[in-house]
Formats: sequence, structure tokens, C-alpha cells
Amino acid sequence: MPHSQPHPFLPLRGTRRTSGAERVFSDDDGRSWSAVSFPMPAGRATGEELAPGSAVVFTCTSDARVDQRATGAPAGTQLVNVPEVTLRRWLAHAPRLDRLS
Repeated sequence: MPHSQPHPFLPLRGTRRTSGAERVFSDDDGRSWSAVSFPMPAGRATGEELAPGSAVVFTCTSDARVDQRATGAPAGTQLVNVPEVTLRRWLAHAPRLDRLS
């Protein structure tokens, strides 16, 4: 008997997050990247006050051999509203994430 409903654990095609916390885009070389933002609370570093903001982590989804990268963004940044040219600029300047050893 064929199923008329999709499997409950598989995402539907075309499903899109509405939180603005994730974005997929292509870099200048045609590789696909996922950008995910995480809120970062205000804090202190070397005696200076740090304003709250967001961390943006970039993962290359078309080539797993490419290192993840991360950068900061202003608090409340909605990636869905960030132009692709800006995401590419952030990616180009974002340092690679190293593995903990």
C-alpha cells in the first residue's frame, strides 16, 4: 500500500527556516556554503567591554575538505536579510576554525 504522507523524519523539499539564522549561498568559485548565526552575549575580554553580537559559522557544503570559518556580526543580524555579496566578503575575511587537540 503506497504512503500518501512523507516520512515524518525527513524534511520536505523547499522547507525553509524562518528564523533568519541559516543561509545557503555560493562563493566566487562556485562552492556552496551554509552560514549559521548564533547569538553571543555581552562580555569582557582583556578588560574591555564587548557588545553583544552574533557569531556566523561558515561550512562548505559542496566540499567537506574545506575548513569551517567563523566571524562576528552585529547583534540581531538576520542572515536572510544579508546580501550575498556581504556574505561572500565575510567568508573571505573569516579565519579558519581549528580543531581542539
